[in-house]
Amino acid sequence: MFQASFIGASSTVCQMGSKSSKKGKRSKSSKKFYEAEPEKKVVEVEPVKETEEKIEDEIESIEEVEKVEETEEIKSLVEAGDSKPAVKGKGFKPLQKMMDSKNSYISRLGNYLAYLWQYRTVVKTSVDKEFKRSFKYTVLGYGWHVLNPLSQIVIYYVIFTVIFGRDIPNYWLYISCGMFGFVFCQTCITGGAGAIVGNAKMVTKLAFARETLIITKVITNLITLSISYVLLIIIIAFAGIGPTINILYLPIIIVLMAVFSAGLAFMFSAIVVYFRDLQNAIGIIMGCMMFAIPVIYMTSDRSSPLMDFLWSINPLYYYVESIHNVMYFGIPPDDMFMLIGTIAAVVSLLAGLYVFKRLEKGFAERL
Repeated sequence: MFQASFIGASSTVCQMGSKSSKKGKRSKSSKKFYEAEPEKKVVEVEPVKETEEKIEDEIESIEEVEKVEETEEIKSLVEAGDSKPAVKGKGFKPLQKMMDSKNSYISRLGNYLAYLWQYRTVVKTSVDKEFKRSFKYTVLGYGWHVLNPLSQIVIYYVIFTVIFGRDIPNYWLYISCGMFGFVFCQTCITGGAGAIVGNAKMVTKLAFARETLIITKVITNLITLSISYVLLIIIIAFAGIGPTINILYLPIIIVLMAVFSAGLAFMFSAIVVYFRDLQNAIGIIMGCMMFAIPVIYMTSDRSSPLMDFLWSINPLYYYVESIHNVMYFGIPPDDMFMLIGTIAAVVSLLAGLYVFKRLEKGFAERL
């Protein structure tokens, strides 16, 4: 009996020993496995903010390169323009007569215009760049210059004819006529106001006529406006609602608007260099101006002593109403409106150039 119990105990001990030996083997093998396993590399994920900052830096560097290339190209054009004689060759006879005039004011004006004429190549190249930059990397490209005004006309038609259904016939045409002209003036004035500040490096590093920056803005917007009105005339011609012979007044009105807007752009672009807050204030004022003149409403609907006074002191009122007359009503523009519009355009241009030339000397210090 004692022998049997001894044998059972020994078998139990053997089993425990075998189990412990198996565990030891497993632990050793597992230890070897973990030791043999290569270390996993932890990939550090950059924070989102750092990634965004890197992308912004890359974009800024690309834009900086484009600006440098553009500046170099304009620099070459400026140098080429400086090397050309200002009054020789065809097309300079009017300037030559003005420069040779005995009247000192006319002679000075002729010299100034001849000086600007030297940089016509710079203006032409800059206008082309403005058009390309507007719809860069787009599929339609220049086609957007037609689609944008066309979409606005369709929107005005849907809102003021289909949805609201006003009793005024062809009210969409009335809105389109005034809105295109007003937006042109608004874009010229607000865009021209920031032309000098927006090209600070070019202004400080290159010697050229700074007026070309504002002229470029006005000409670019003038081409866009011309496309809009040509498209509108084609639409009303197919619709059988116009135009009349009085549409020939439209180019004259557009030129007066361009001269008036250029004058304000010259003035504000120089003042903004010294007072940067003015640029934001101009945007607010022009936004409110749309409701101060009959762009989206007729004069008969809002006529009152106060509104009549506000209209009378606002030159944009005379331009917008003249466009309404020739395009919507099919009648000639009012003679007094055209006279006031002409005076306002001349005064605005002369005052704007005077302020611009007086403040131009301090541009390099302020920018």
